Amino acid sequence: MPPTVSQAVDQNAAWCDLVCRTHGLAPRSDGRVWRSTVPTPPFHPEAITLDATVGADEVVAALGGPAGLAGRSVKDSFAALDLAPHGFDVLFEATWIGRPPAVAPPEVASPAHGSWHLVADDAGFARWEAAWRGADGPADVLRPSLLAADGVAVMARPAGGTPATAATAATVTAGGIAHRHGSVVGVGNVFPGGEPEVWAGLLVLLDRCHPGVGLVGYEQGDDLAAALAHGFVALGPLRVWVRP
Repeated sequence: MPPTVSQAVDQNAAWCDLVCRTHGLAPRSDGRVWRSTVPTPPFHPEAITLDATVGADEVVAALGGPAGLAGRSVKDSFAALDLAPHGFDVLFEATWIGRPPAVAPPEVASPAHGSWHLVADDAGFARWEAAWRGADGPADVLRPSLLAADGVAVMARPAGGTPATAATAATVTAGGIAHRHGSVVGVGNVFPGGEPEVWAGLLVLLDRCHPGVGLVGYEQGDDLAAALAHGFVALGPLRVWVRP
């Protein structure tokens, strides 16, 4: 059986919590809403609903009330809220995905799939991070201290189609991050987007690092199609709201 929506939501909240703490923030959770009362790093919400019964007023209260909403974003994990009356707009919609535990690690279908490796040091992370955000993305969102966190694996594909050497590892052409939380591993920050070959190679490495463990995440558009083509199934919708 694939993982559940609740497992995907809990893992994602744990990941957002970890990223925030690398920035010195101290978010909180009451089991219904995960929240940060101060701005979070780019791409990370200030609130995440953890239960499908959470209402809009509860989210607003968790963020400190109407006076504290400006510039805040909310991950509506079950696409169940109407935050428009509180001044929020829908930023995007996506789909939670899950992949059942692999019976055995997949065969390496091509040399390129076998070239994926784990980033092991700050220099390697800097190369990975620069490739992930690209020329126009905000810097200092994901920090190298993540490498020391329990359950985190930063995955990279170097230039060329063979296992990384010191020379080829200097150029990162694709990547992703895995984060184990509980009985599942979350997969995110996959780049470049929408390329089936990226998912194929990434999953070869993941199934070697975490054999027999279910995978979760969320995607949209071409990235969703690529994940579904590689054994993931759709678990349910989510929505991200932002208040100008």
